[in-house]
Amino acid sequence: MKKIFLGGSQKVASLPTDILRLLEKHISEGDIFILGDADGADKKFQEFLFTAGCHKVTVYCTNGEARYNKGMWPLQNVSLDRNKKDFKYYTEKDRIMAINADSGIMVWDGESKGTINNVLNLLEMRKTAVVANSLTGECCLISTTADLHALVSVVTEETKQLMEKKIKISRRIEAMDNEQIKMF
Repeated sequence: MKKIFLGGSQKVASLPTDILRLLEKHISEGDIFILGDADGADKKFQEFLFTAGCHKVTVYCTNGEARYNKGMWPLQNVSLDRNKKDFKYYTEKDRIMAINADSGIMVWDGESKGTINNVLNLLEMRKTAVVANSLTGECCLISTTADLHALVSVVTEETKQLMEKKIKISRRIEAMDNEQIKMF
């Protein structure tokens, strides 16, 4: 039984067919799902799991406040000392989910820094993620930094700059590449 971290962009309006099939496979295998409480991908994942009658779900929330919990599933609270609800506030909850998961399934809109941050967190922990890329319509397994480079190669220059500023993508990829070199 695996724990699967589900996440993605807040702009996601629907889940791709490939992702729905993958979710059905994981449900049939008895896997556990952990996900957030936001609009977009979190909400769509919750709606699908609720409709599928899945009970092996935990919703992560920050400071005891779940914004959305369709199935009234158990909550996992992430307590923070800060009240400012900014990027760092929500990414700490996502980091905890990555720690607690065995792998991830993400739906990315081609812009979301948070979704790529989740993939980076998983990779840094030597875990994989299946990512549905709404820009290309493709689903891909991200298990190496080369896979991540290929995924983000389609973003605009503005999005690249925002990823550098918010999540320091190049520095983090370089650190993972250097770690792999040290292993050999």
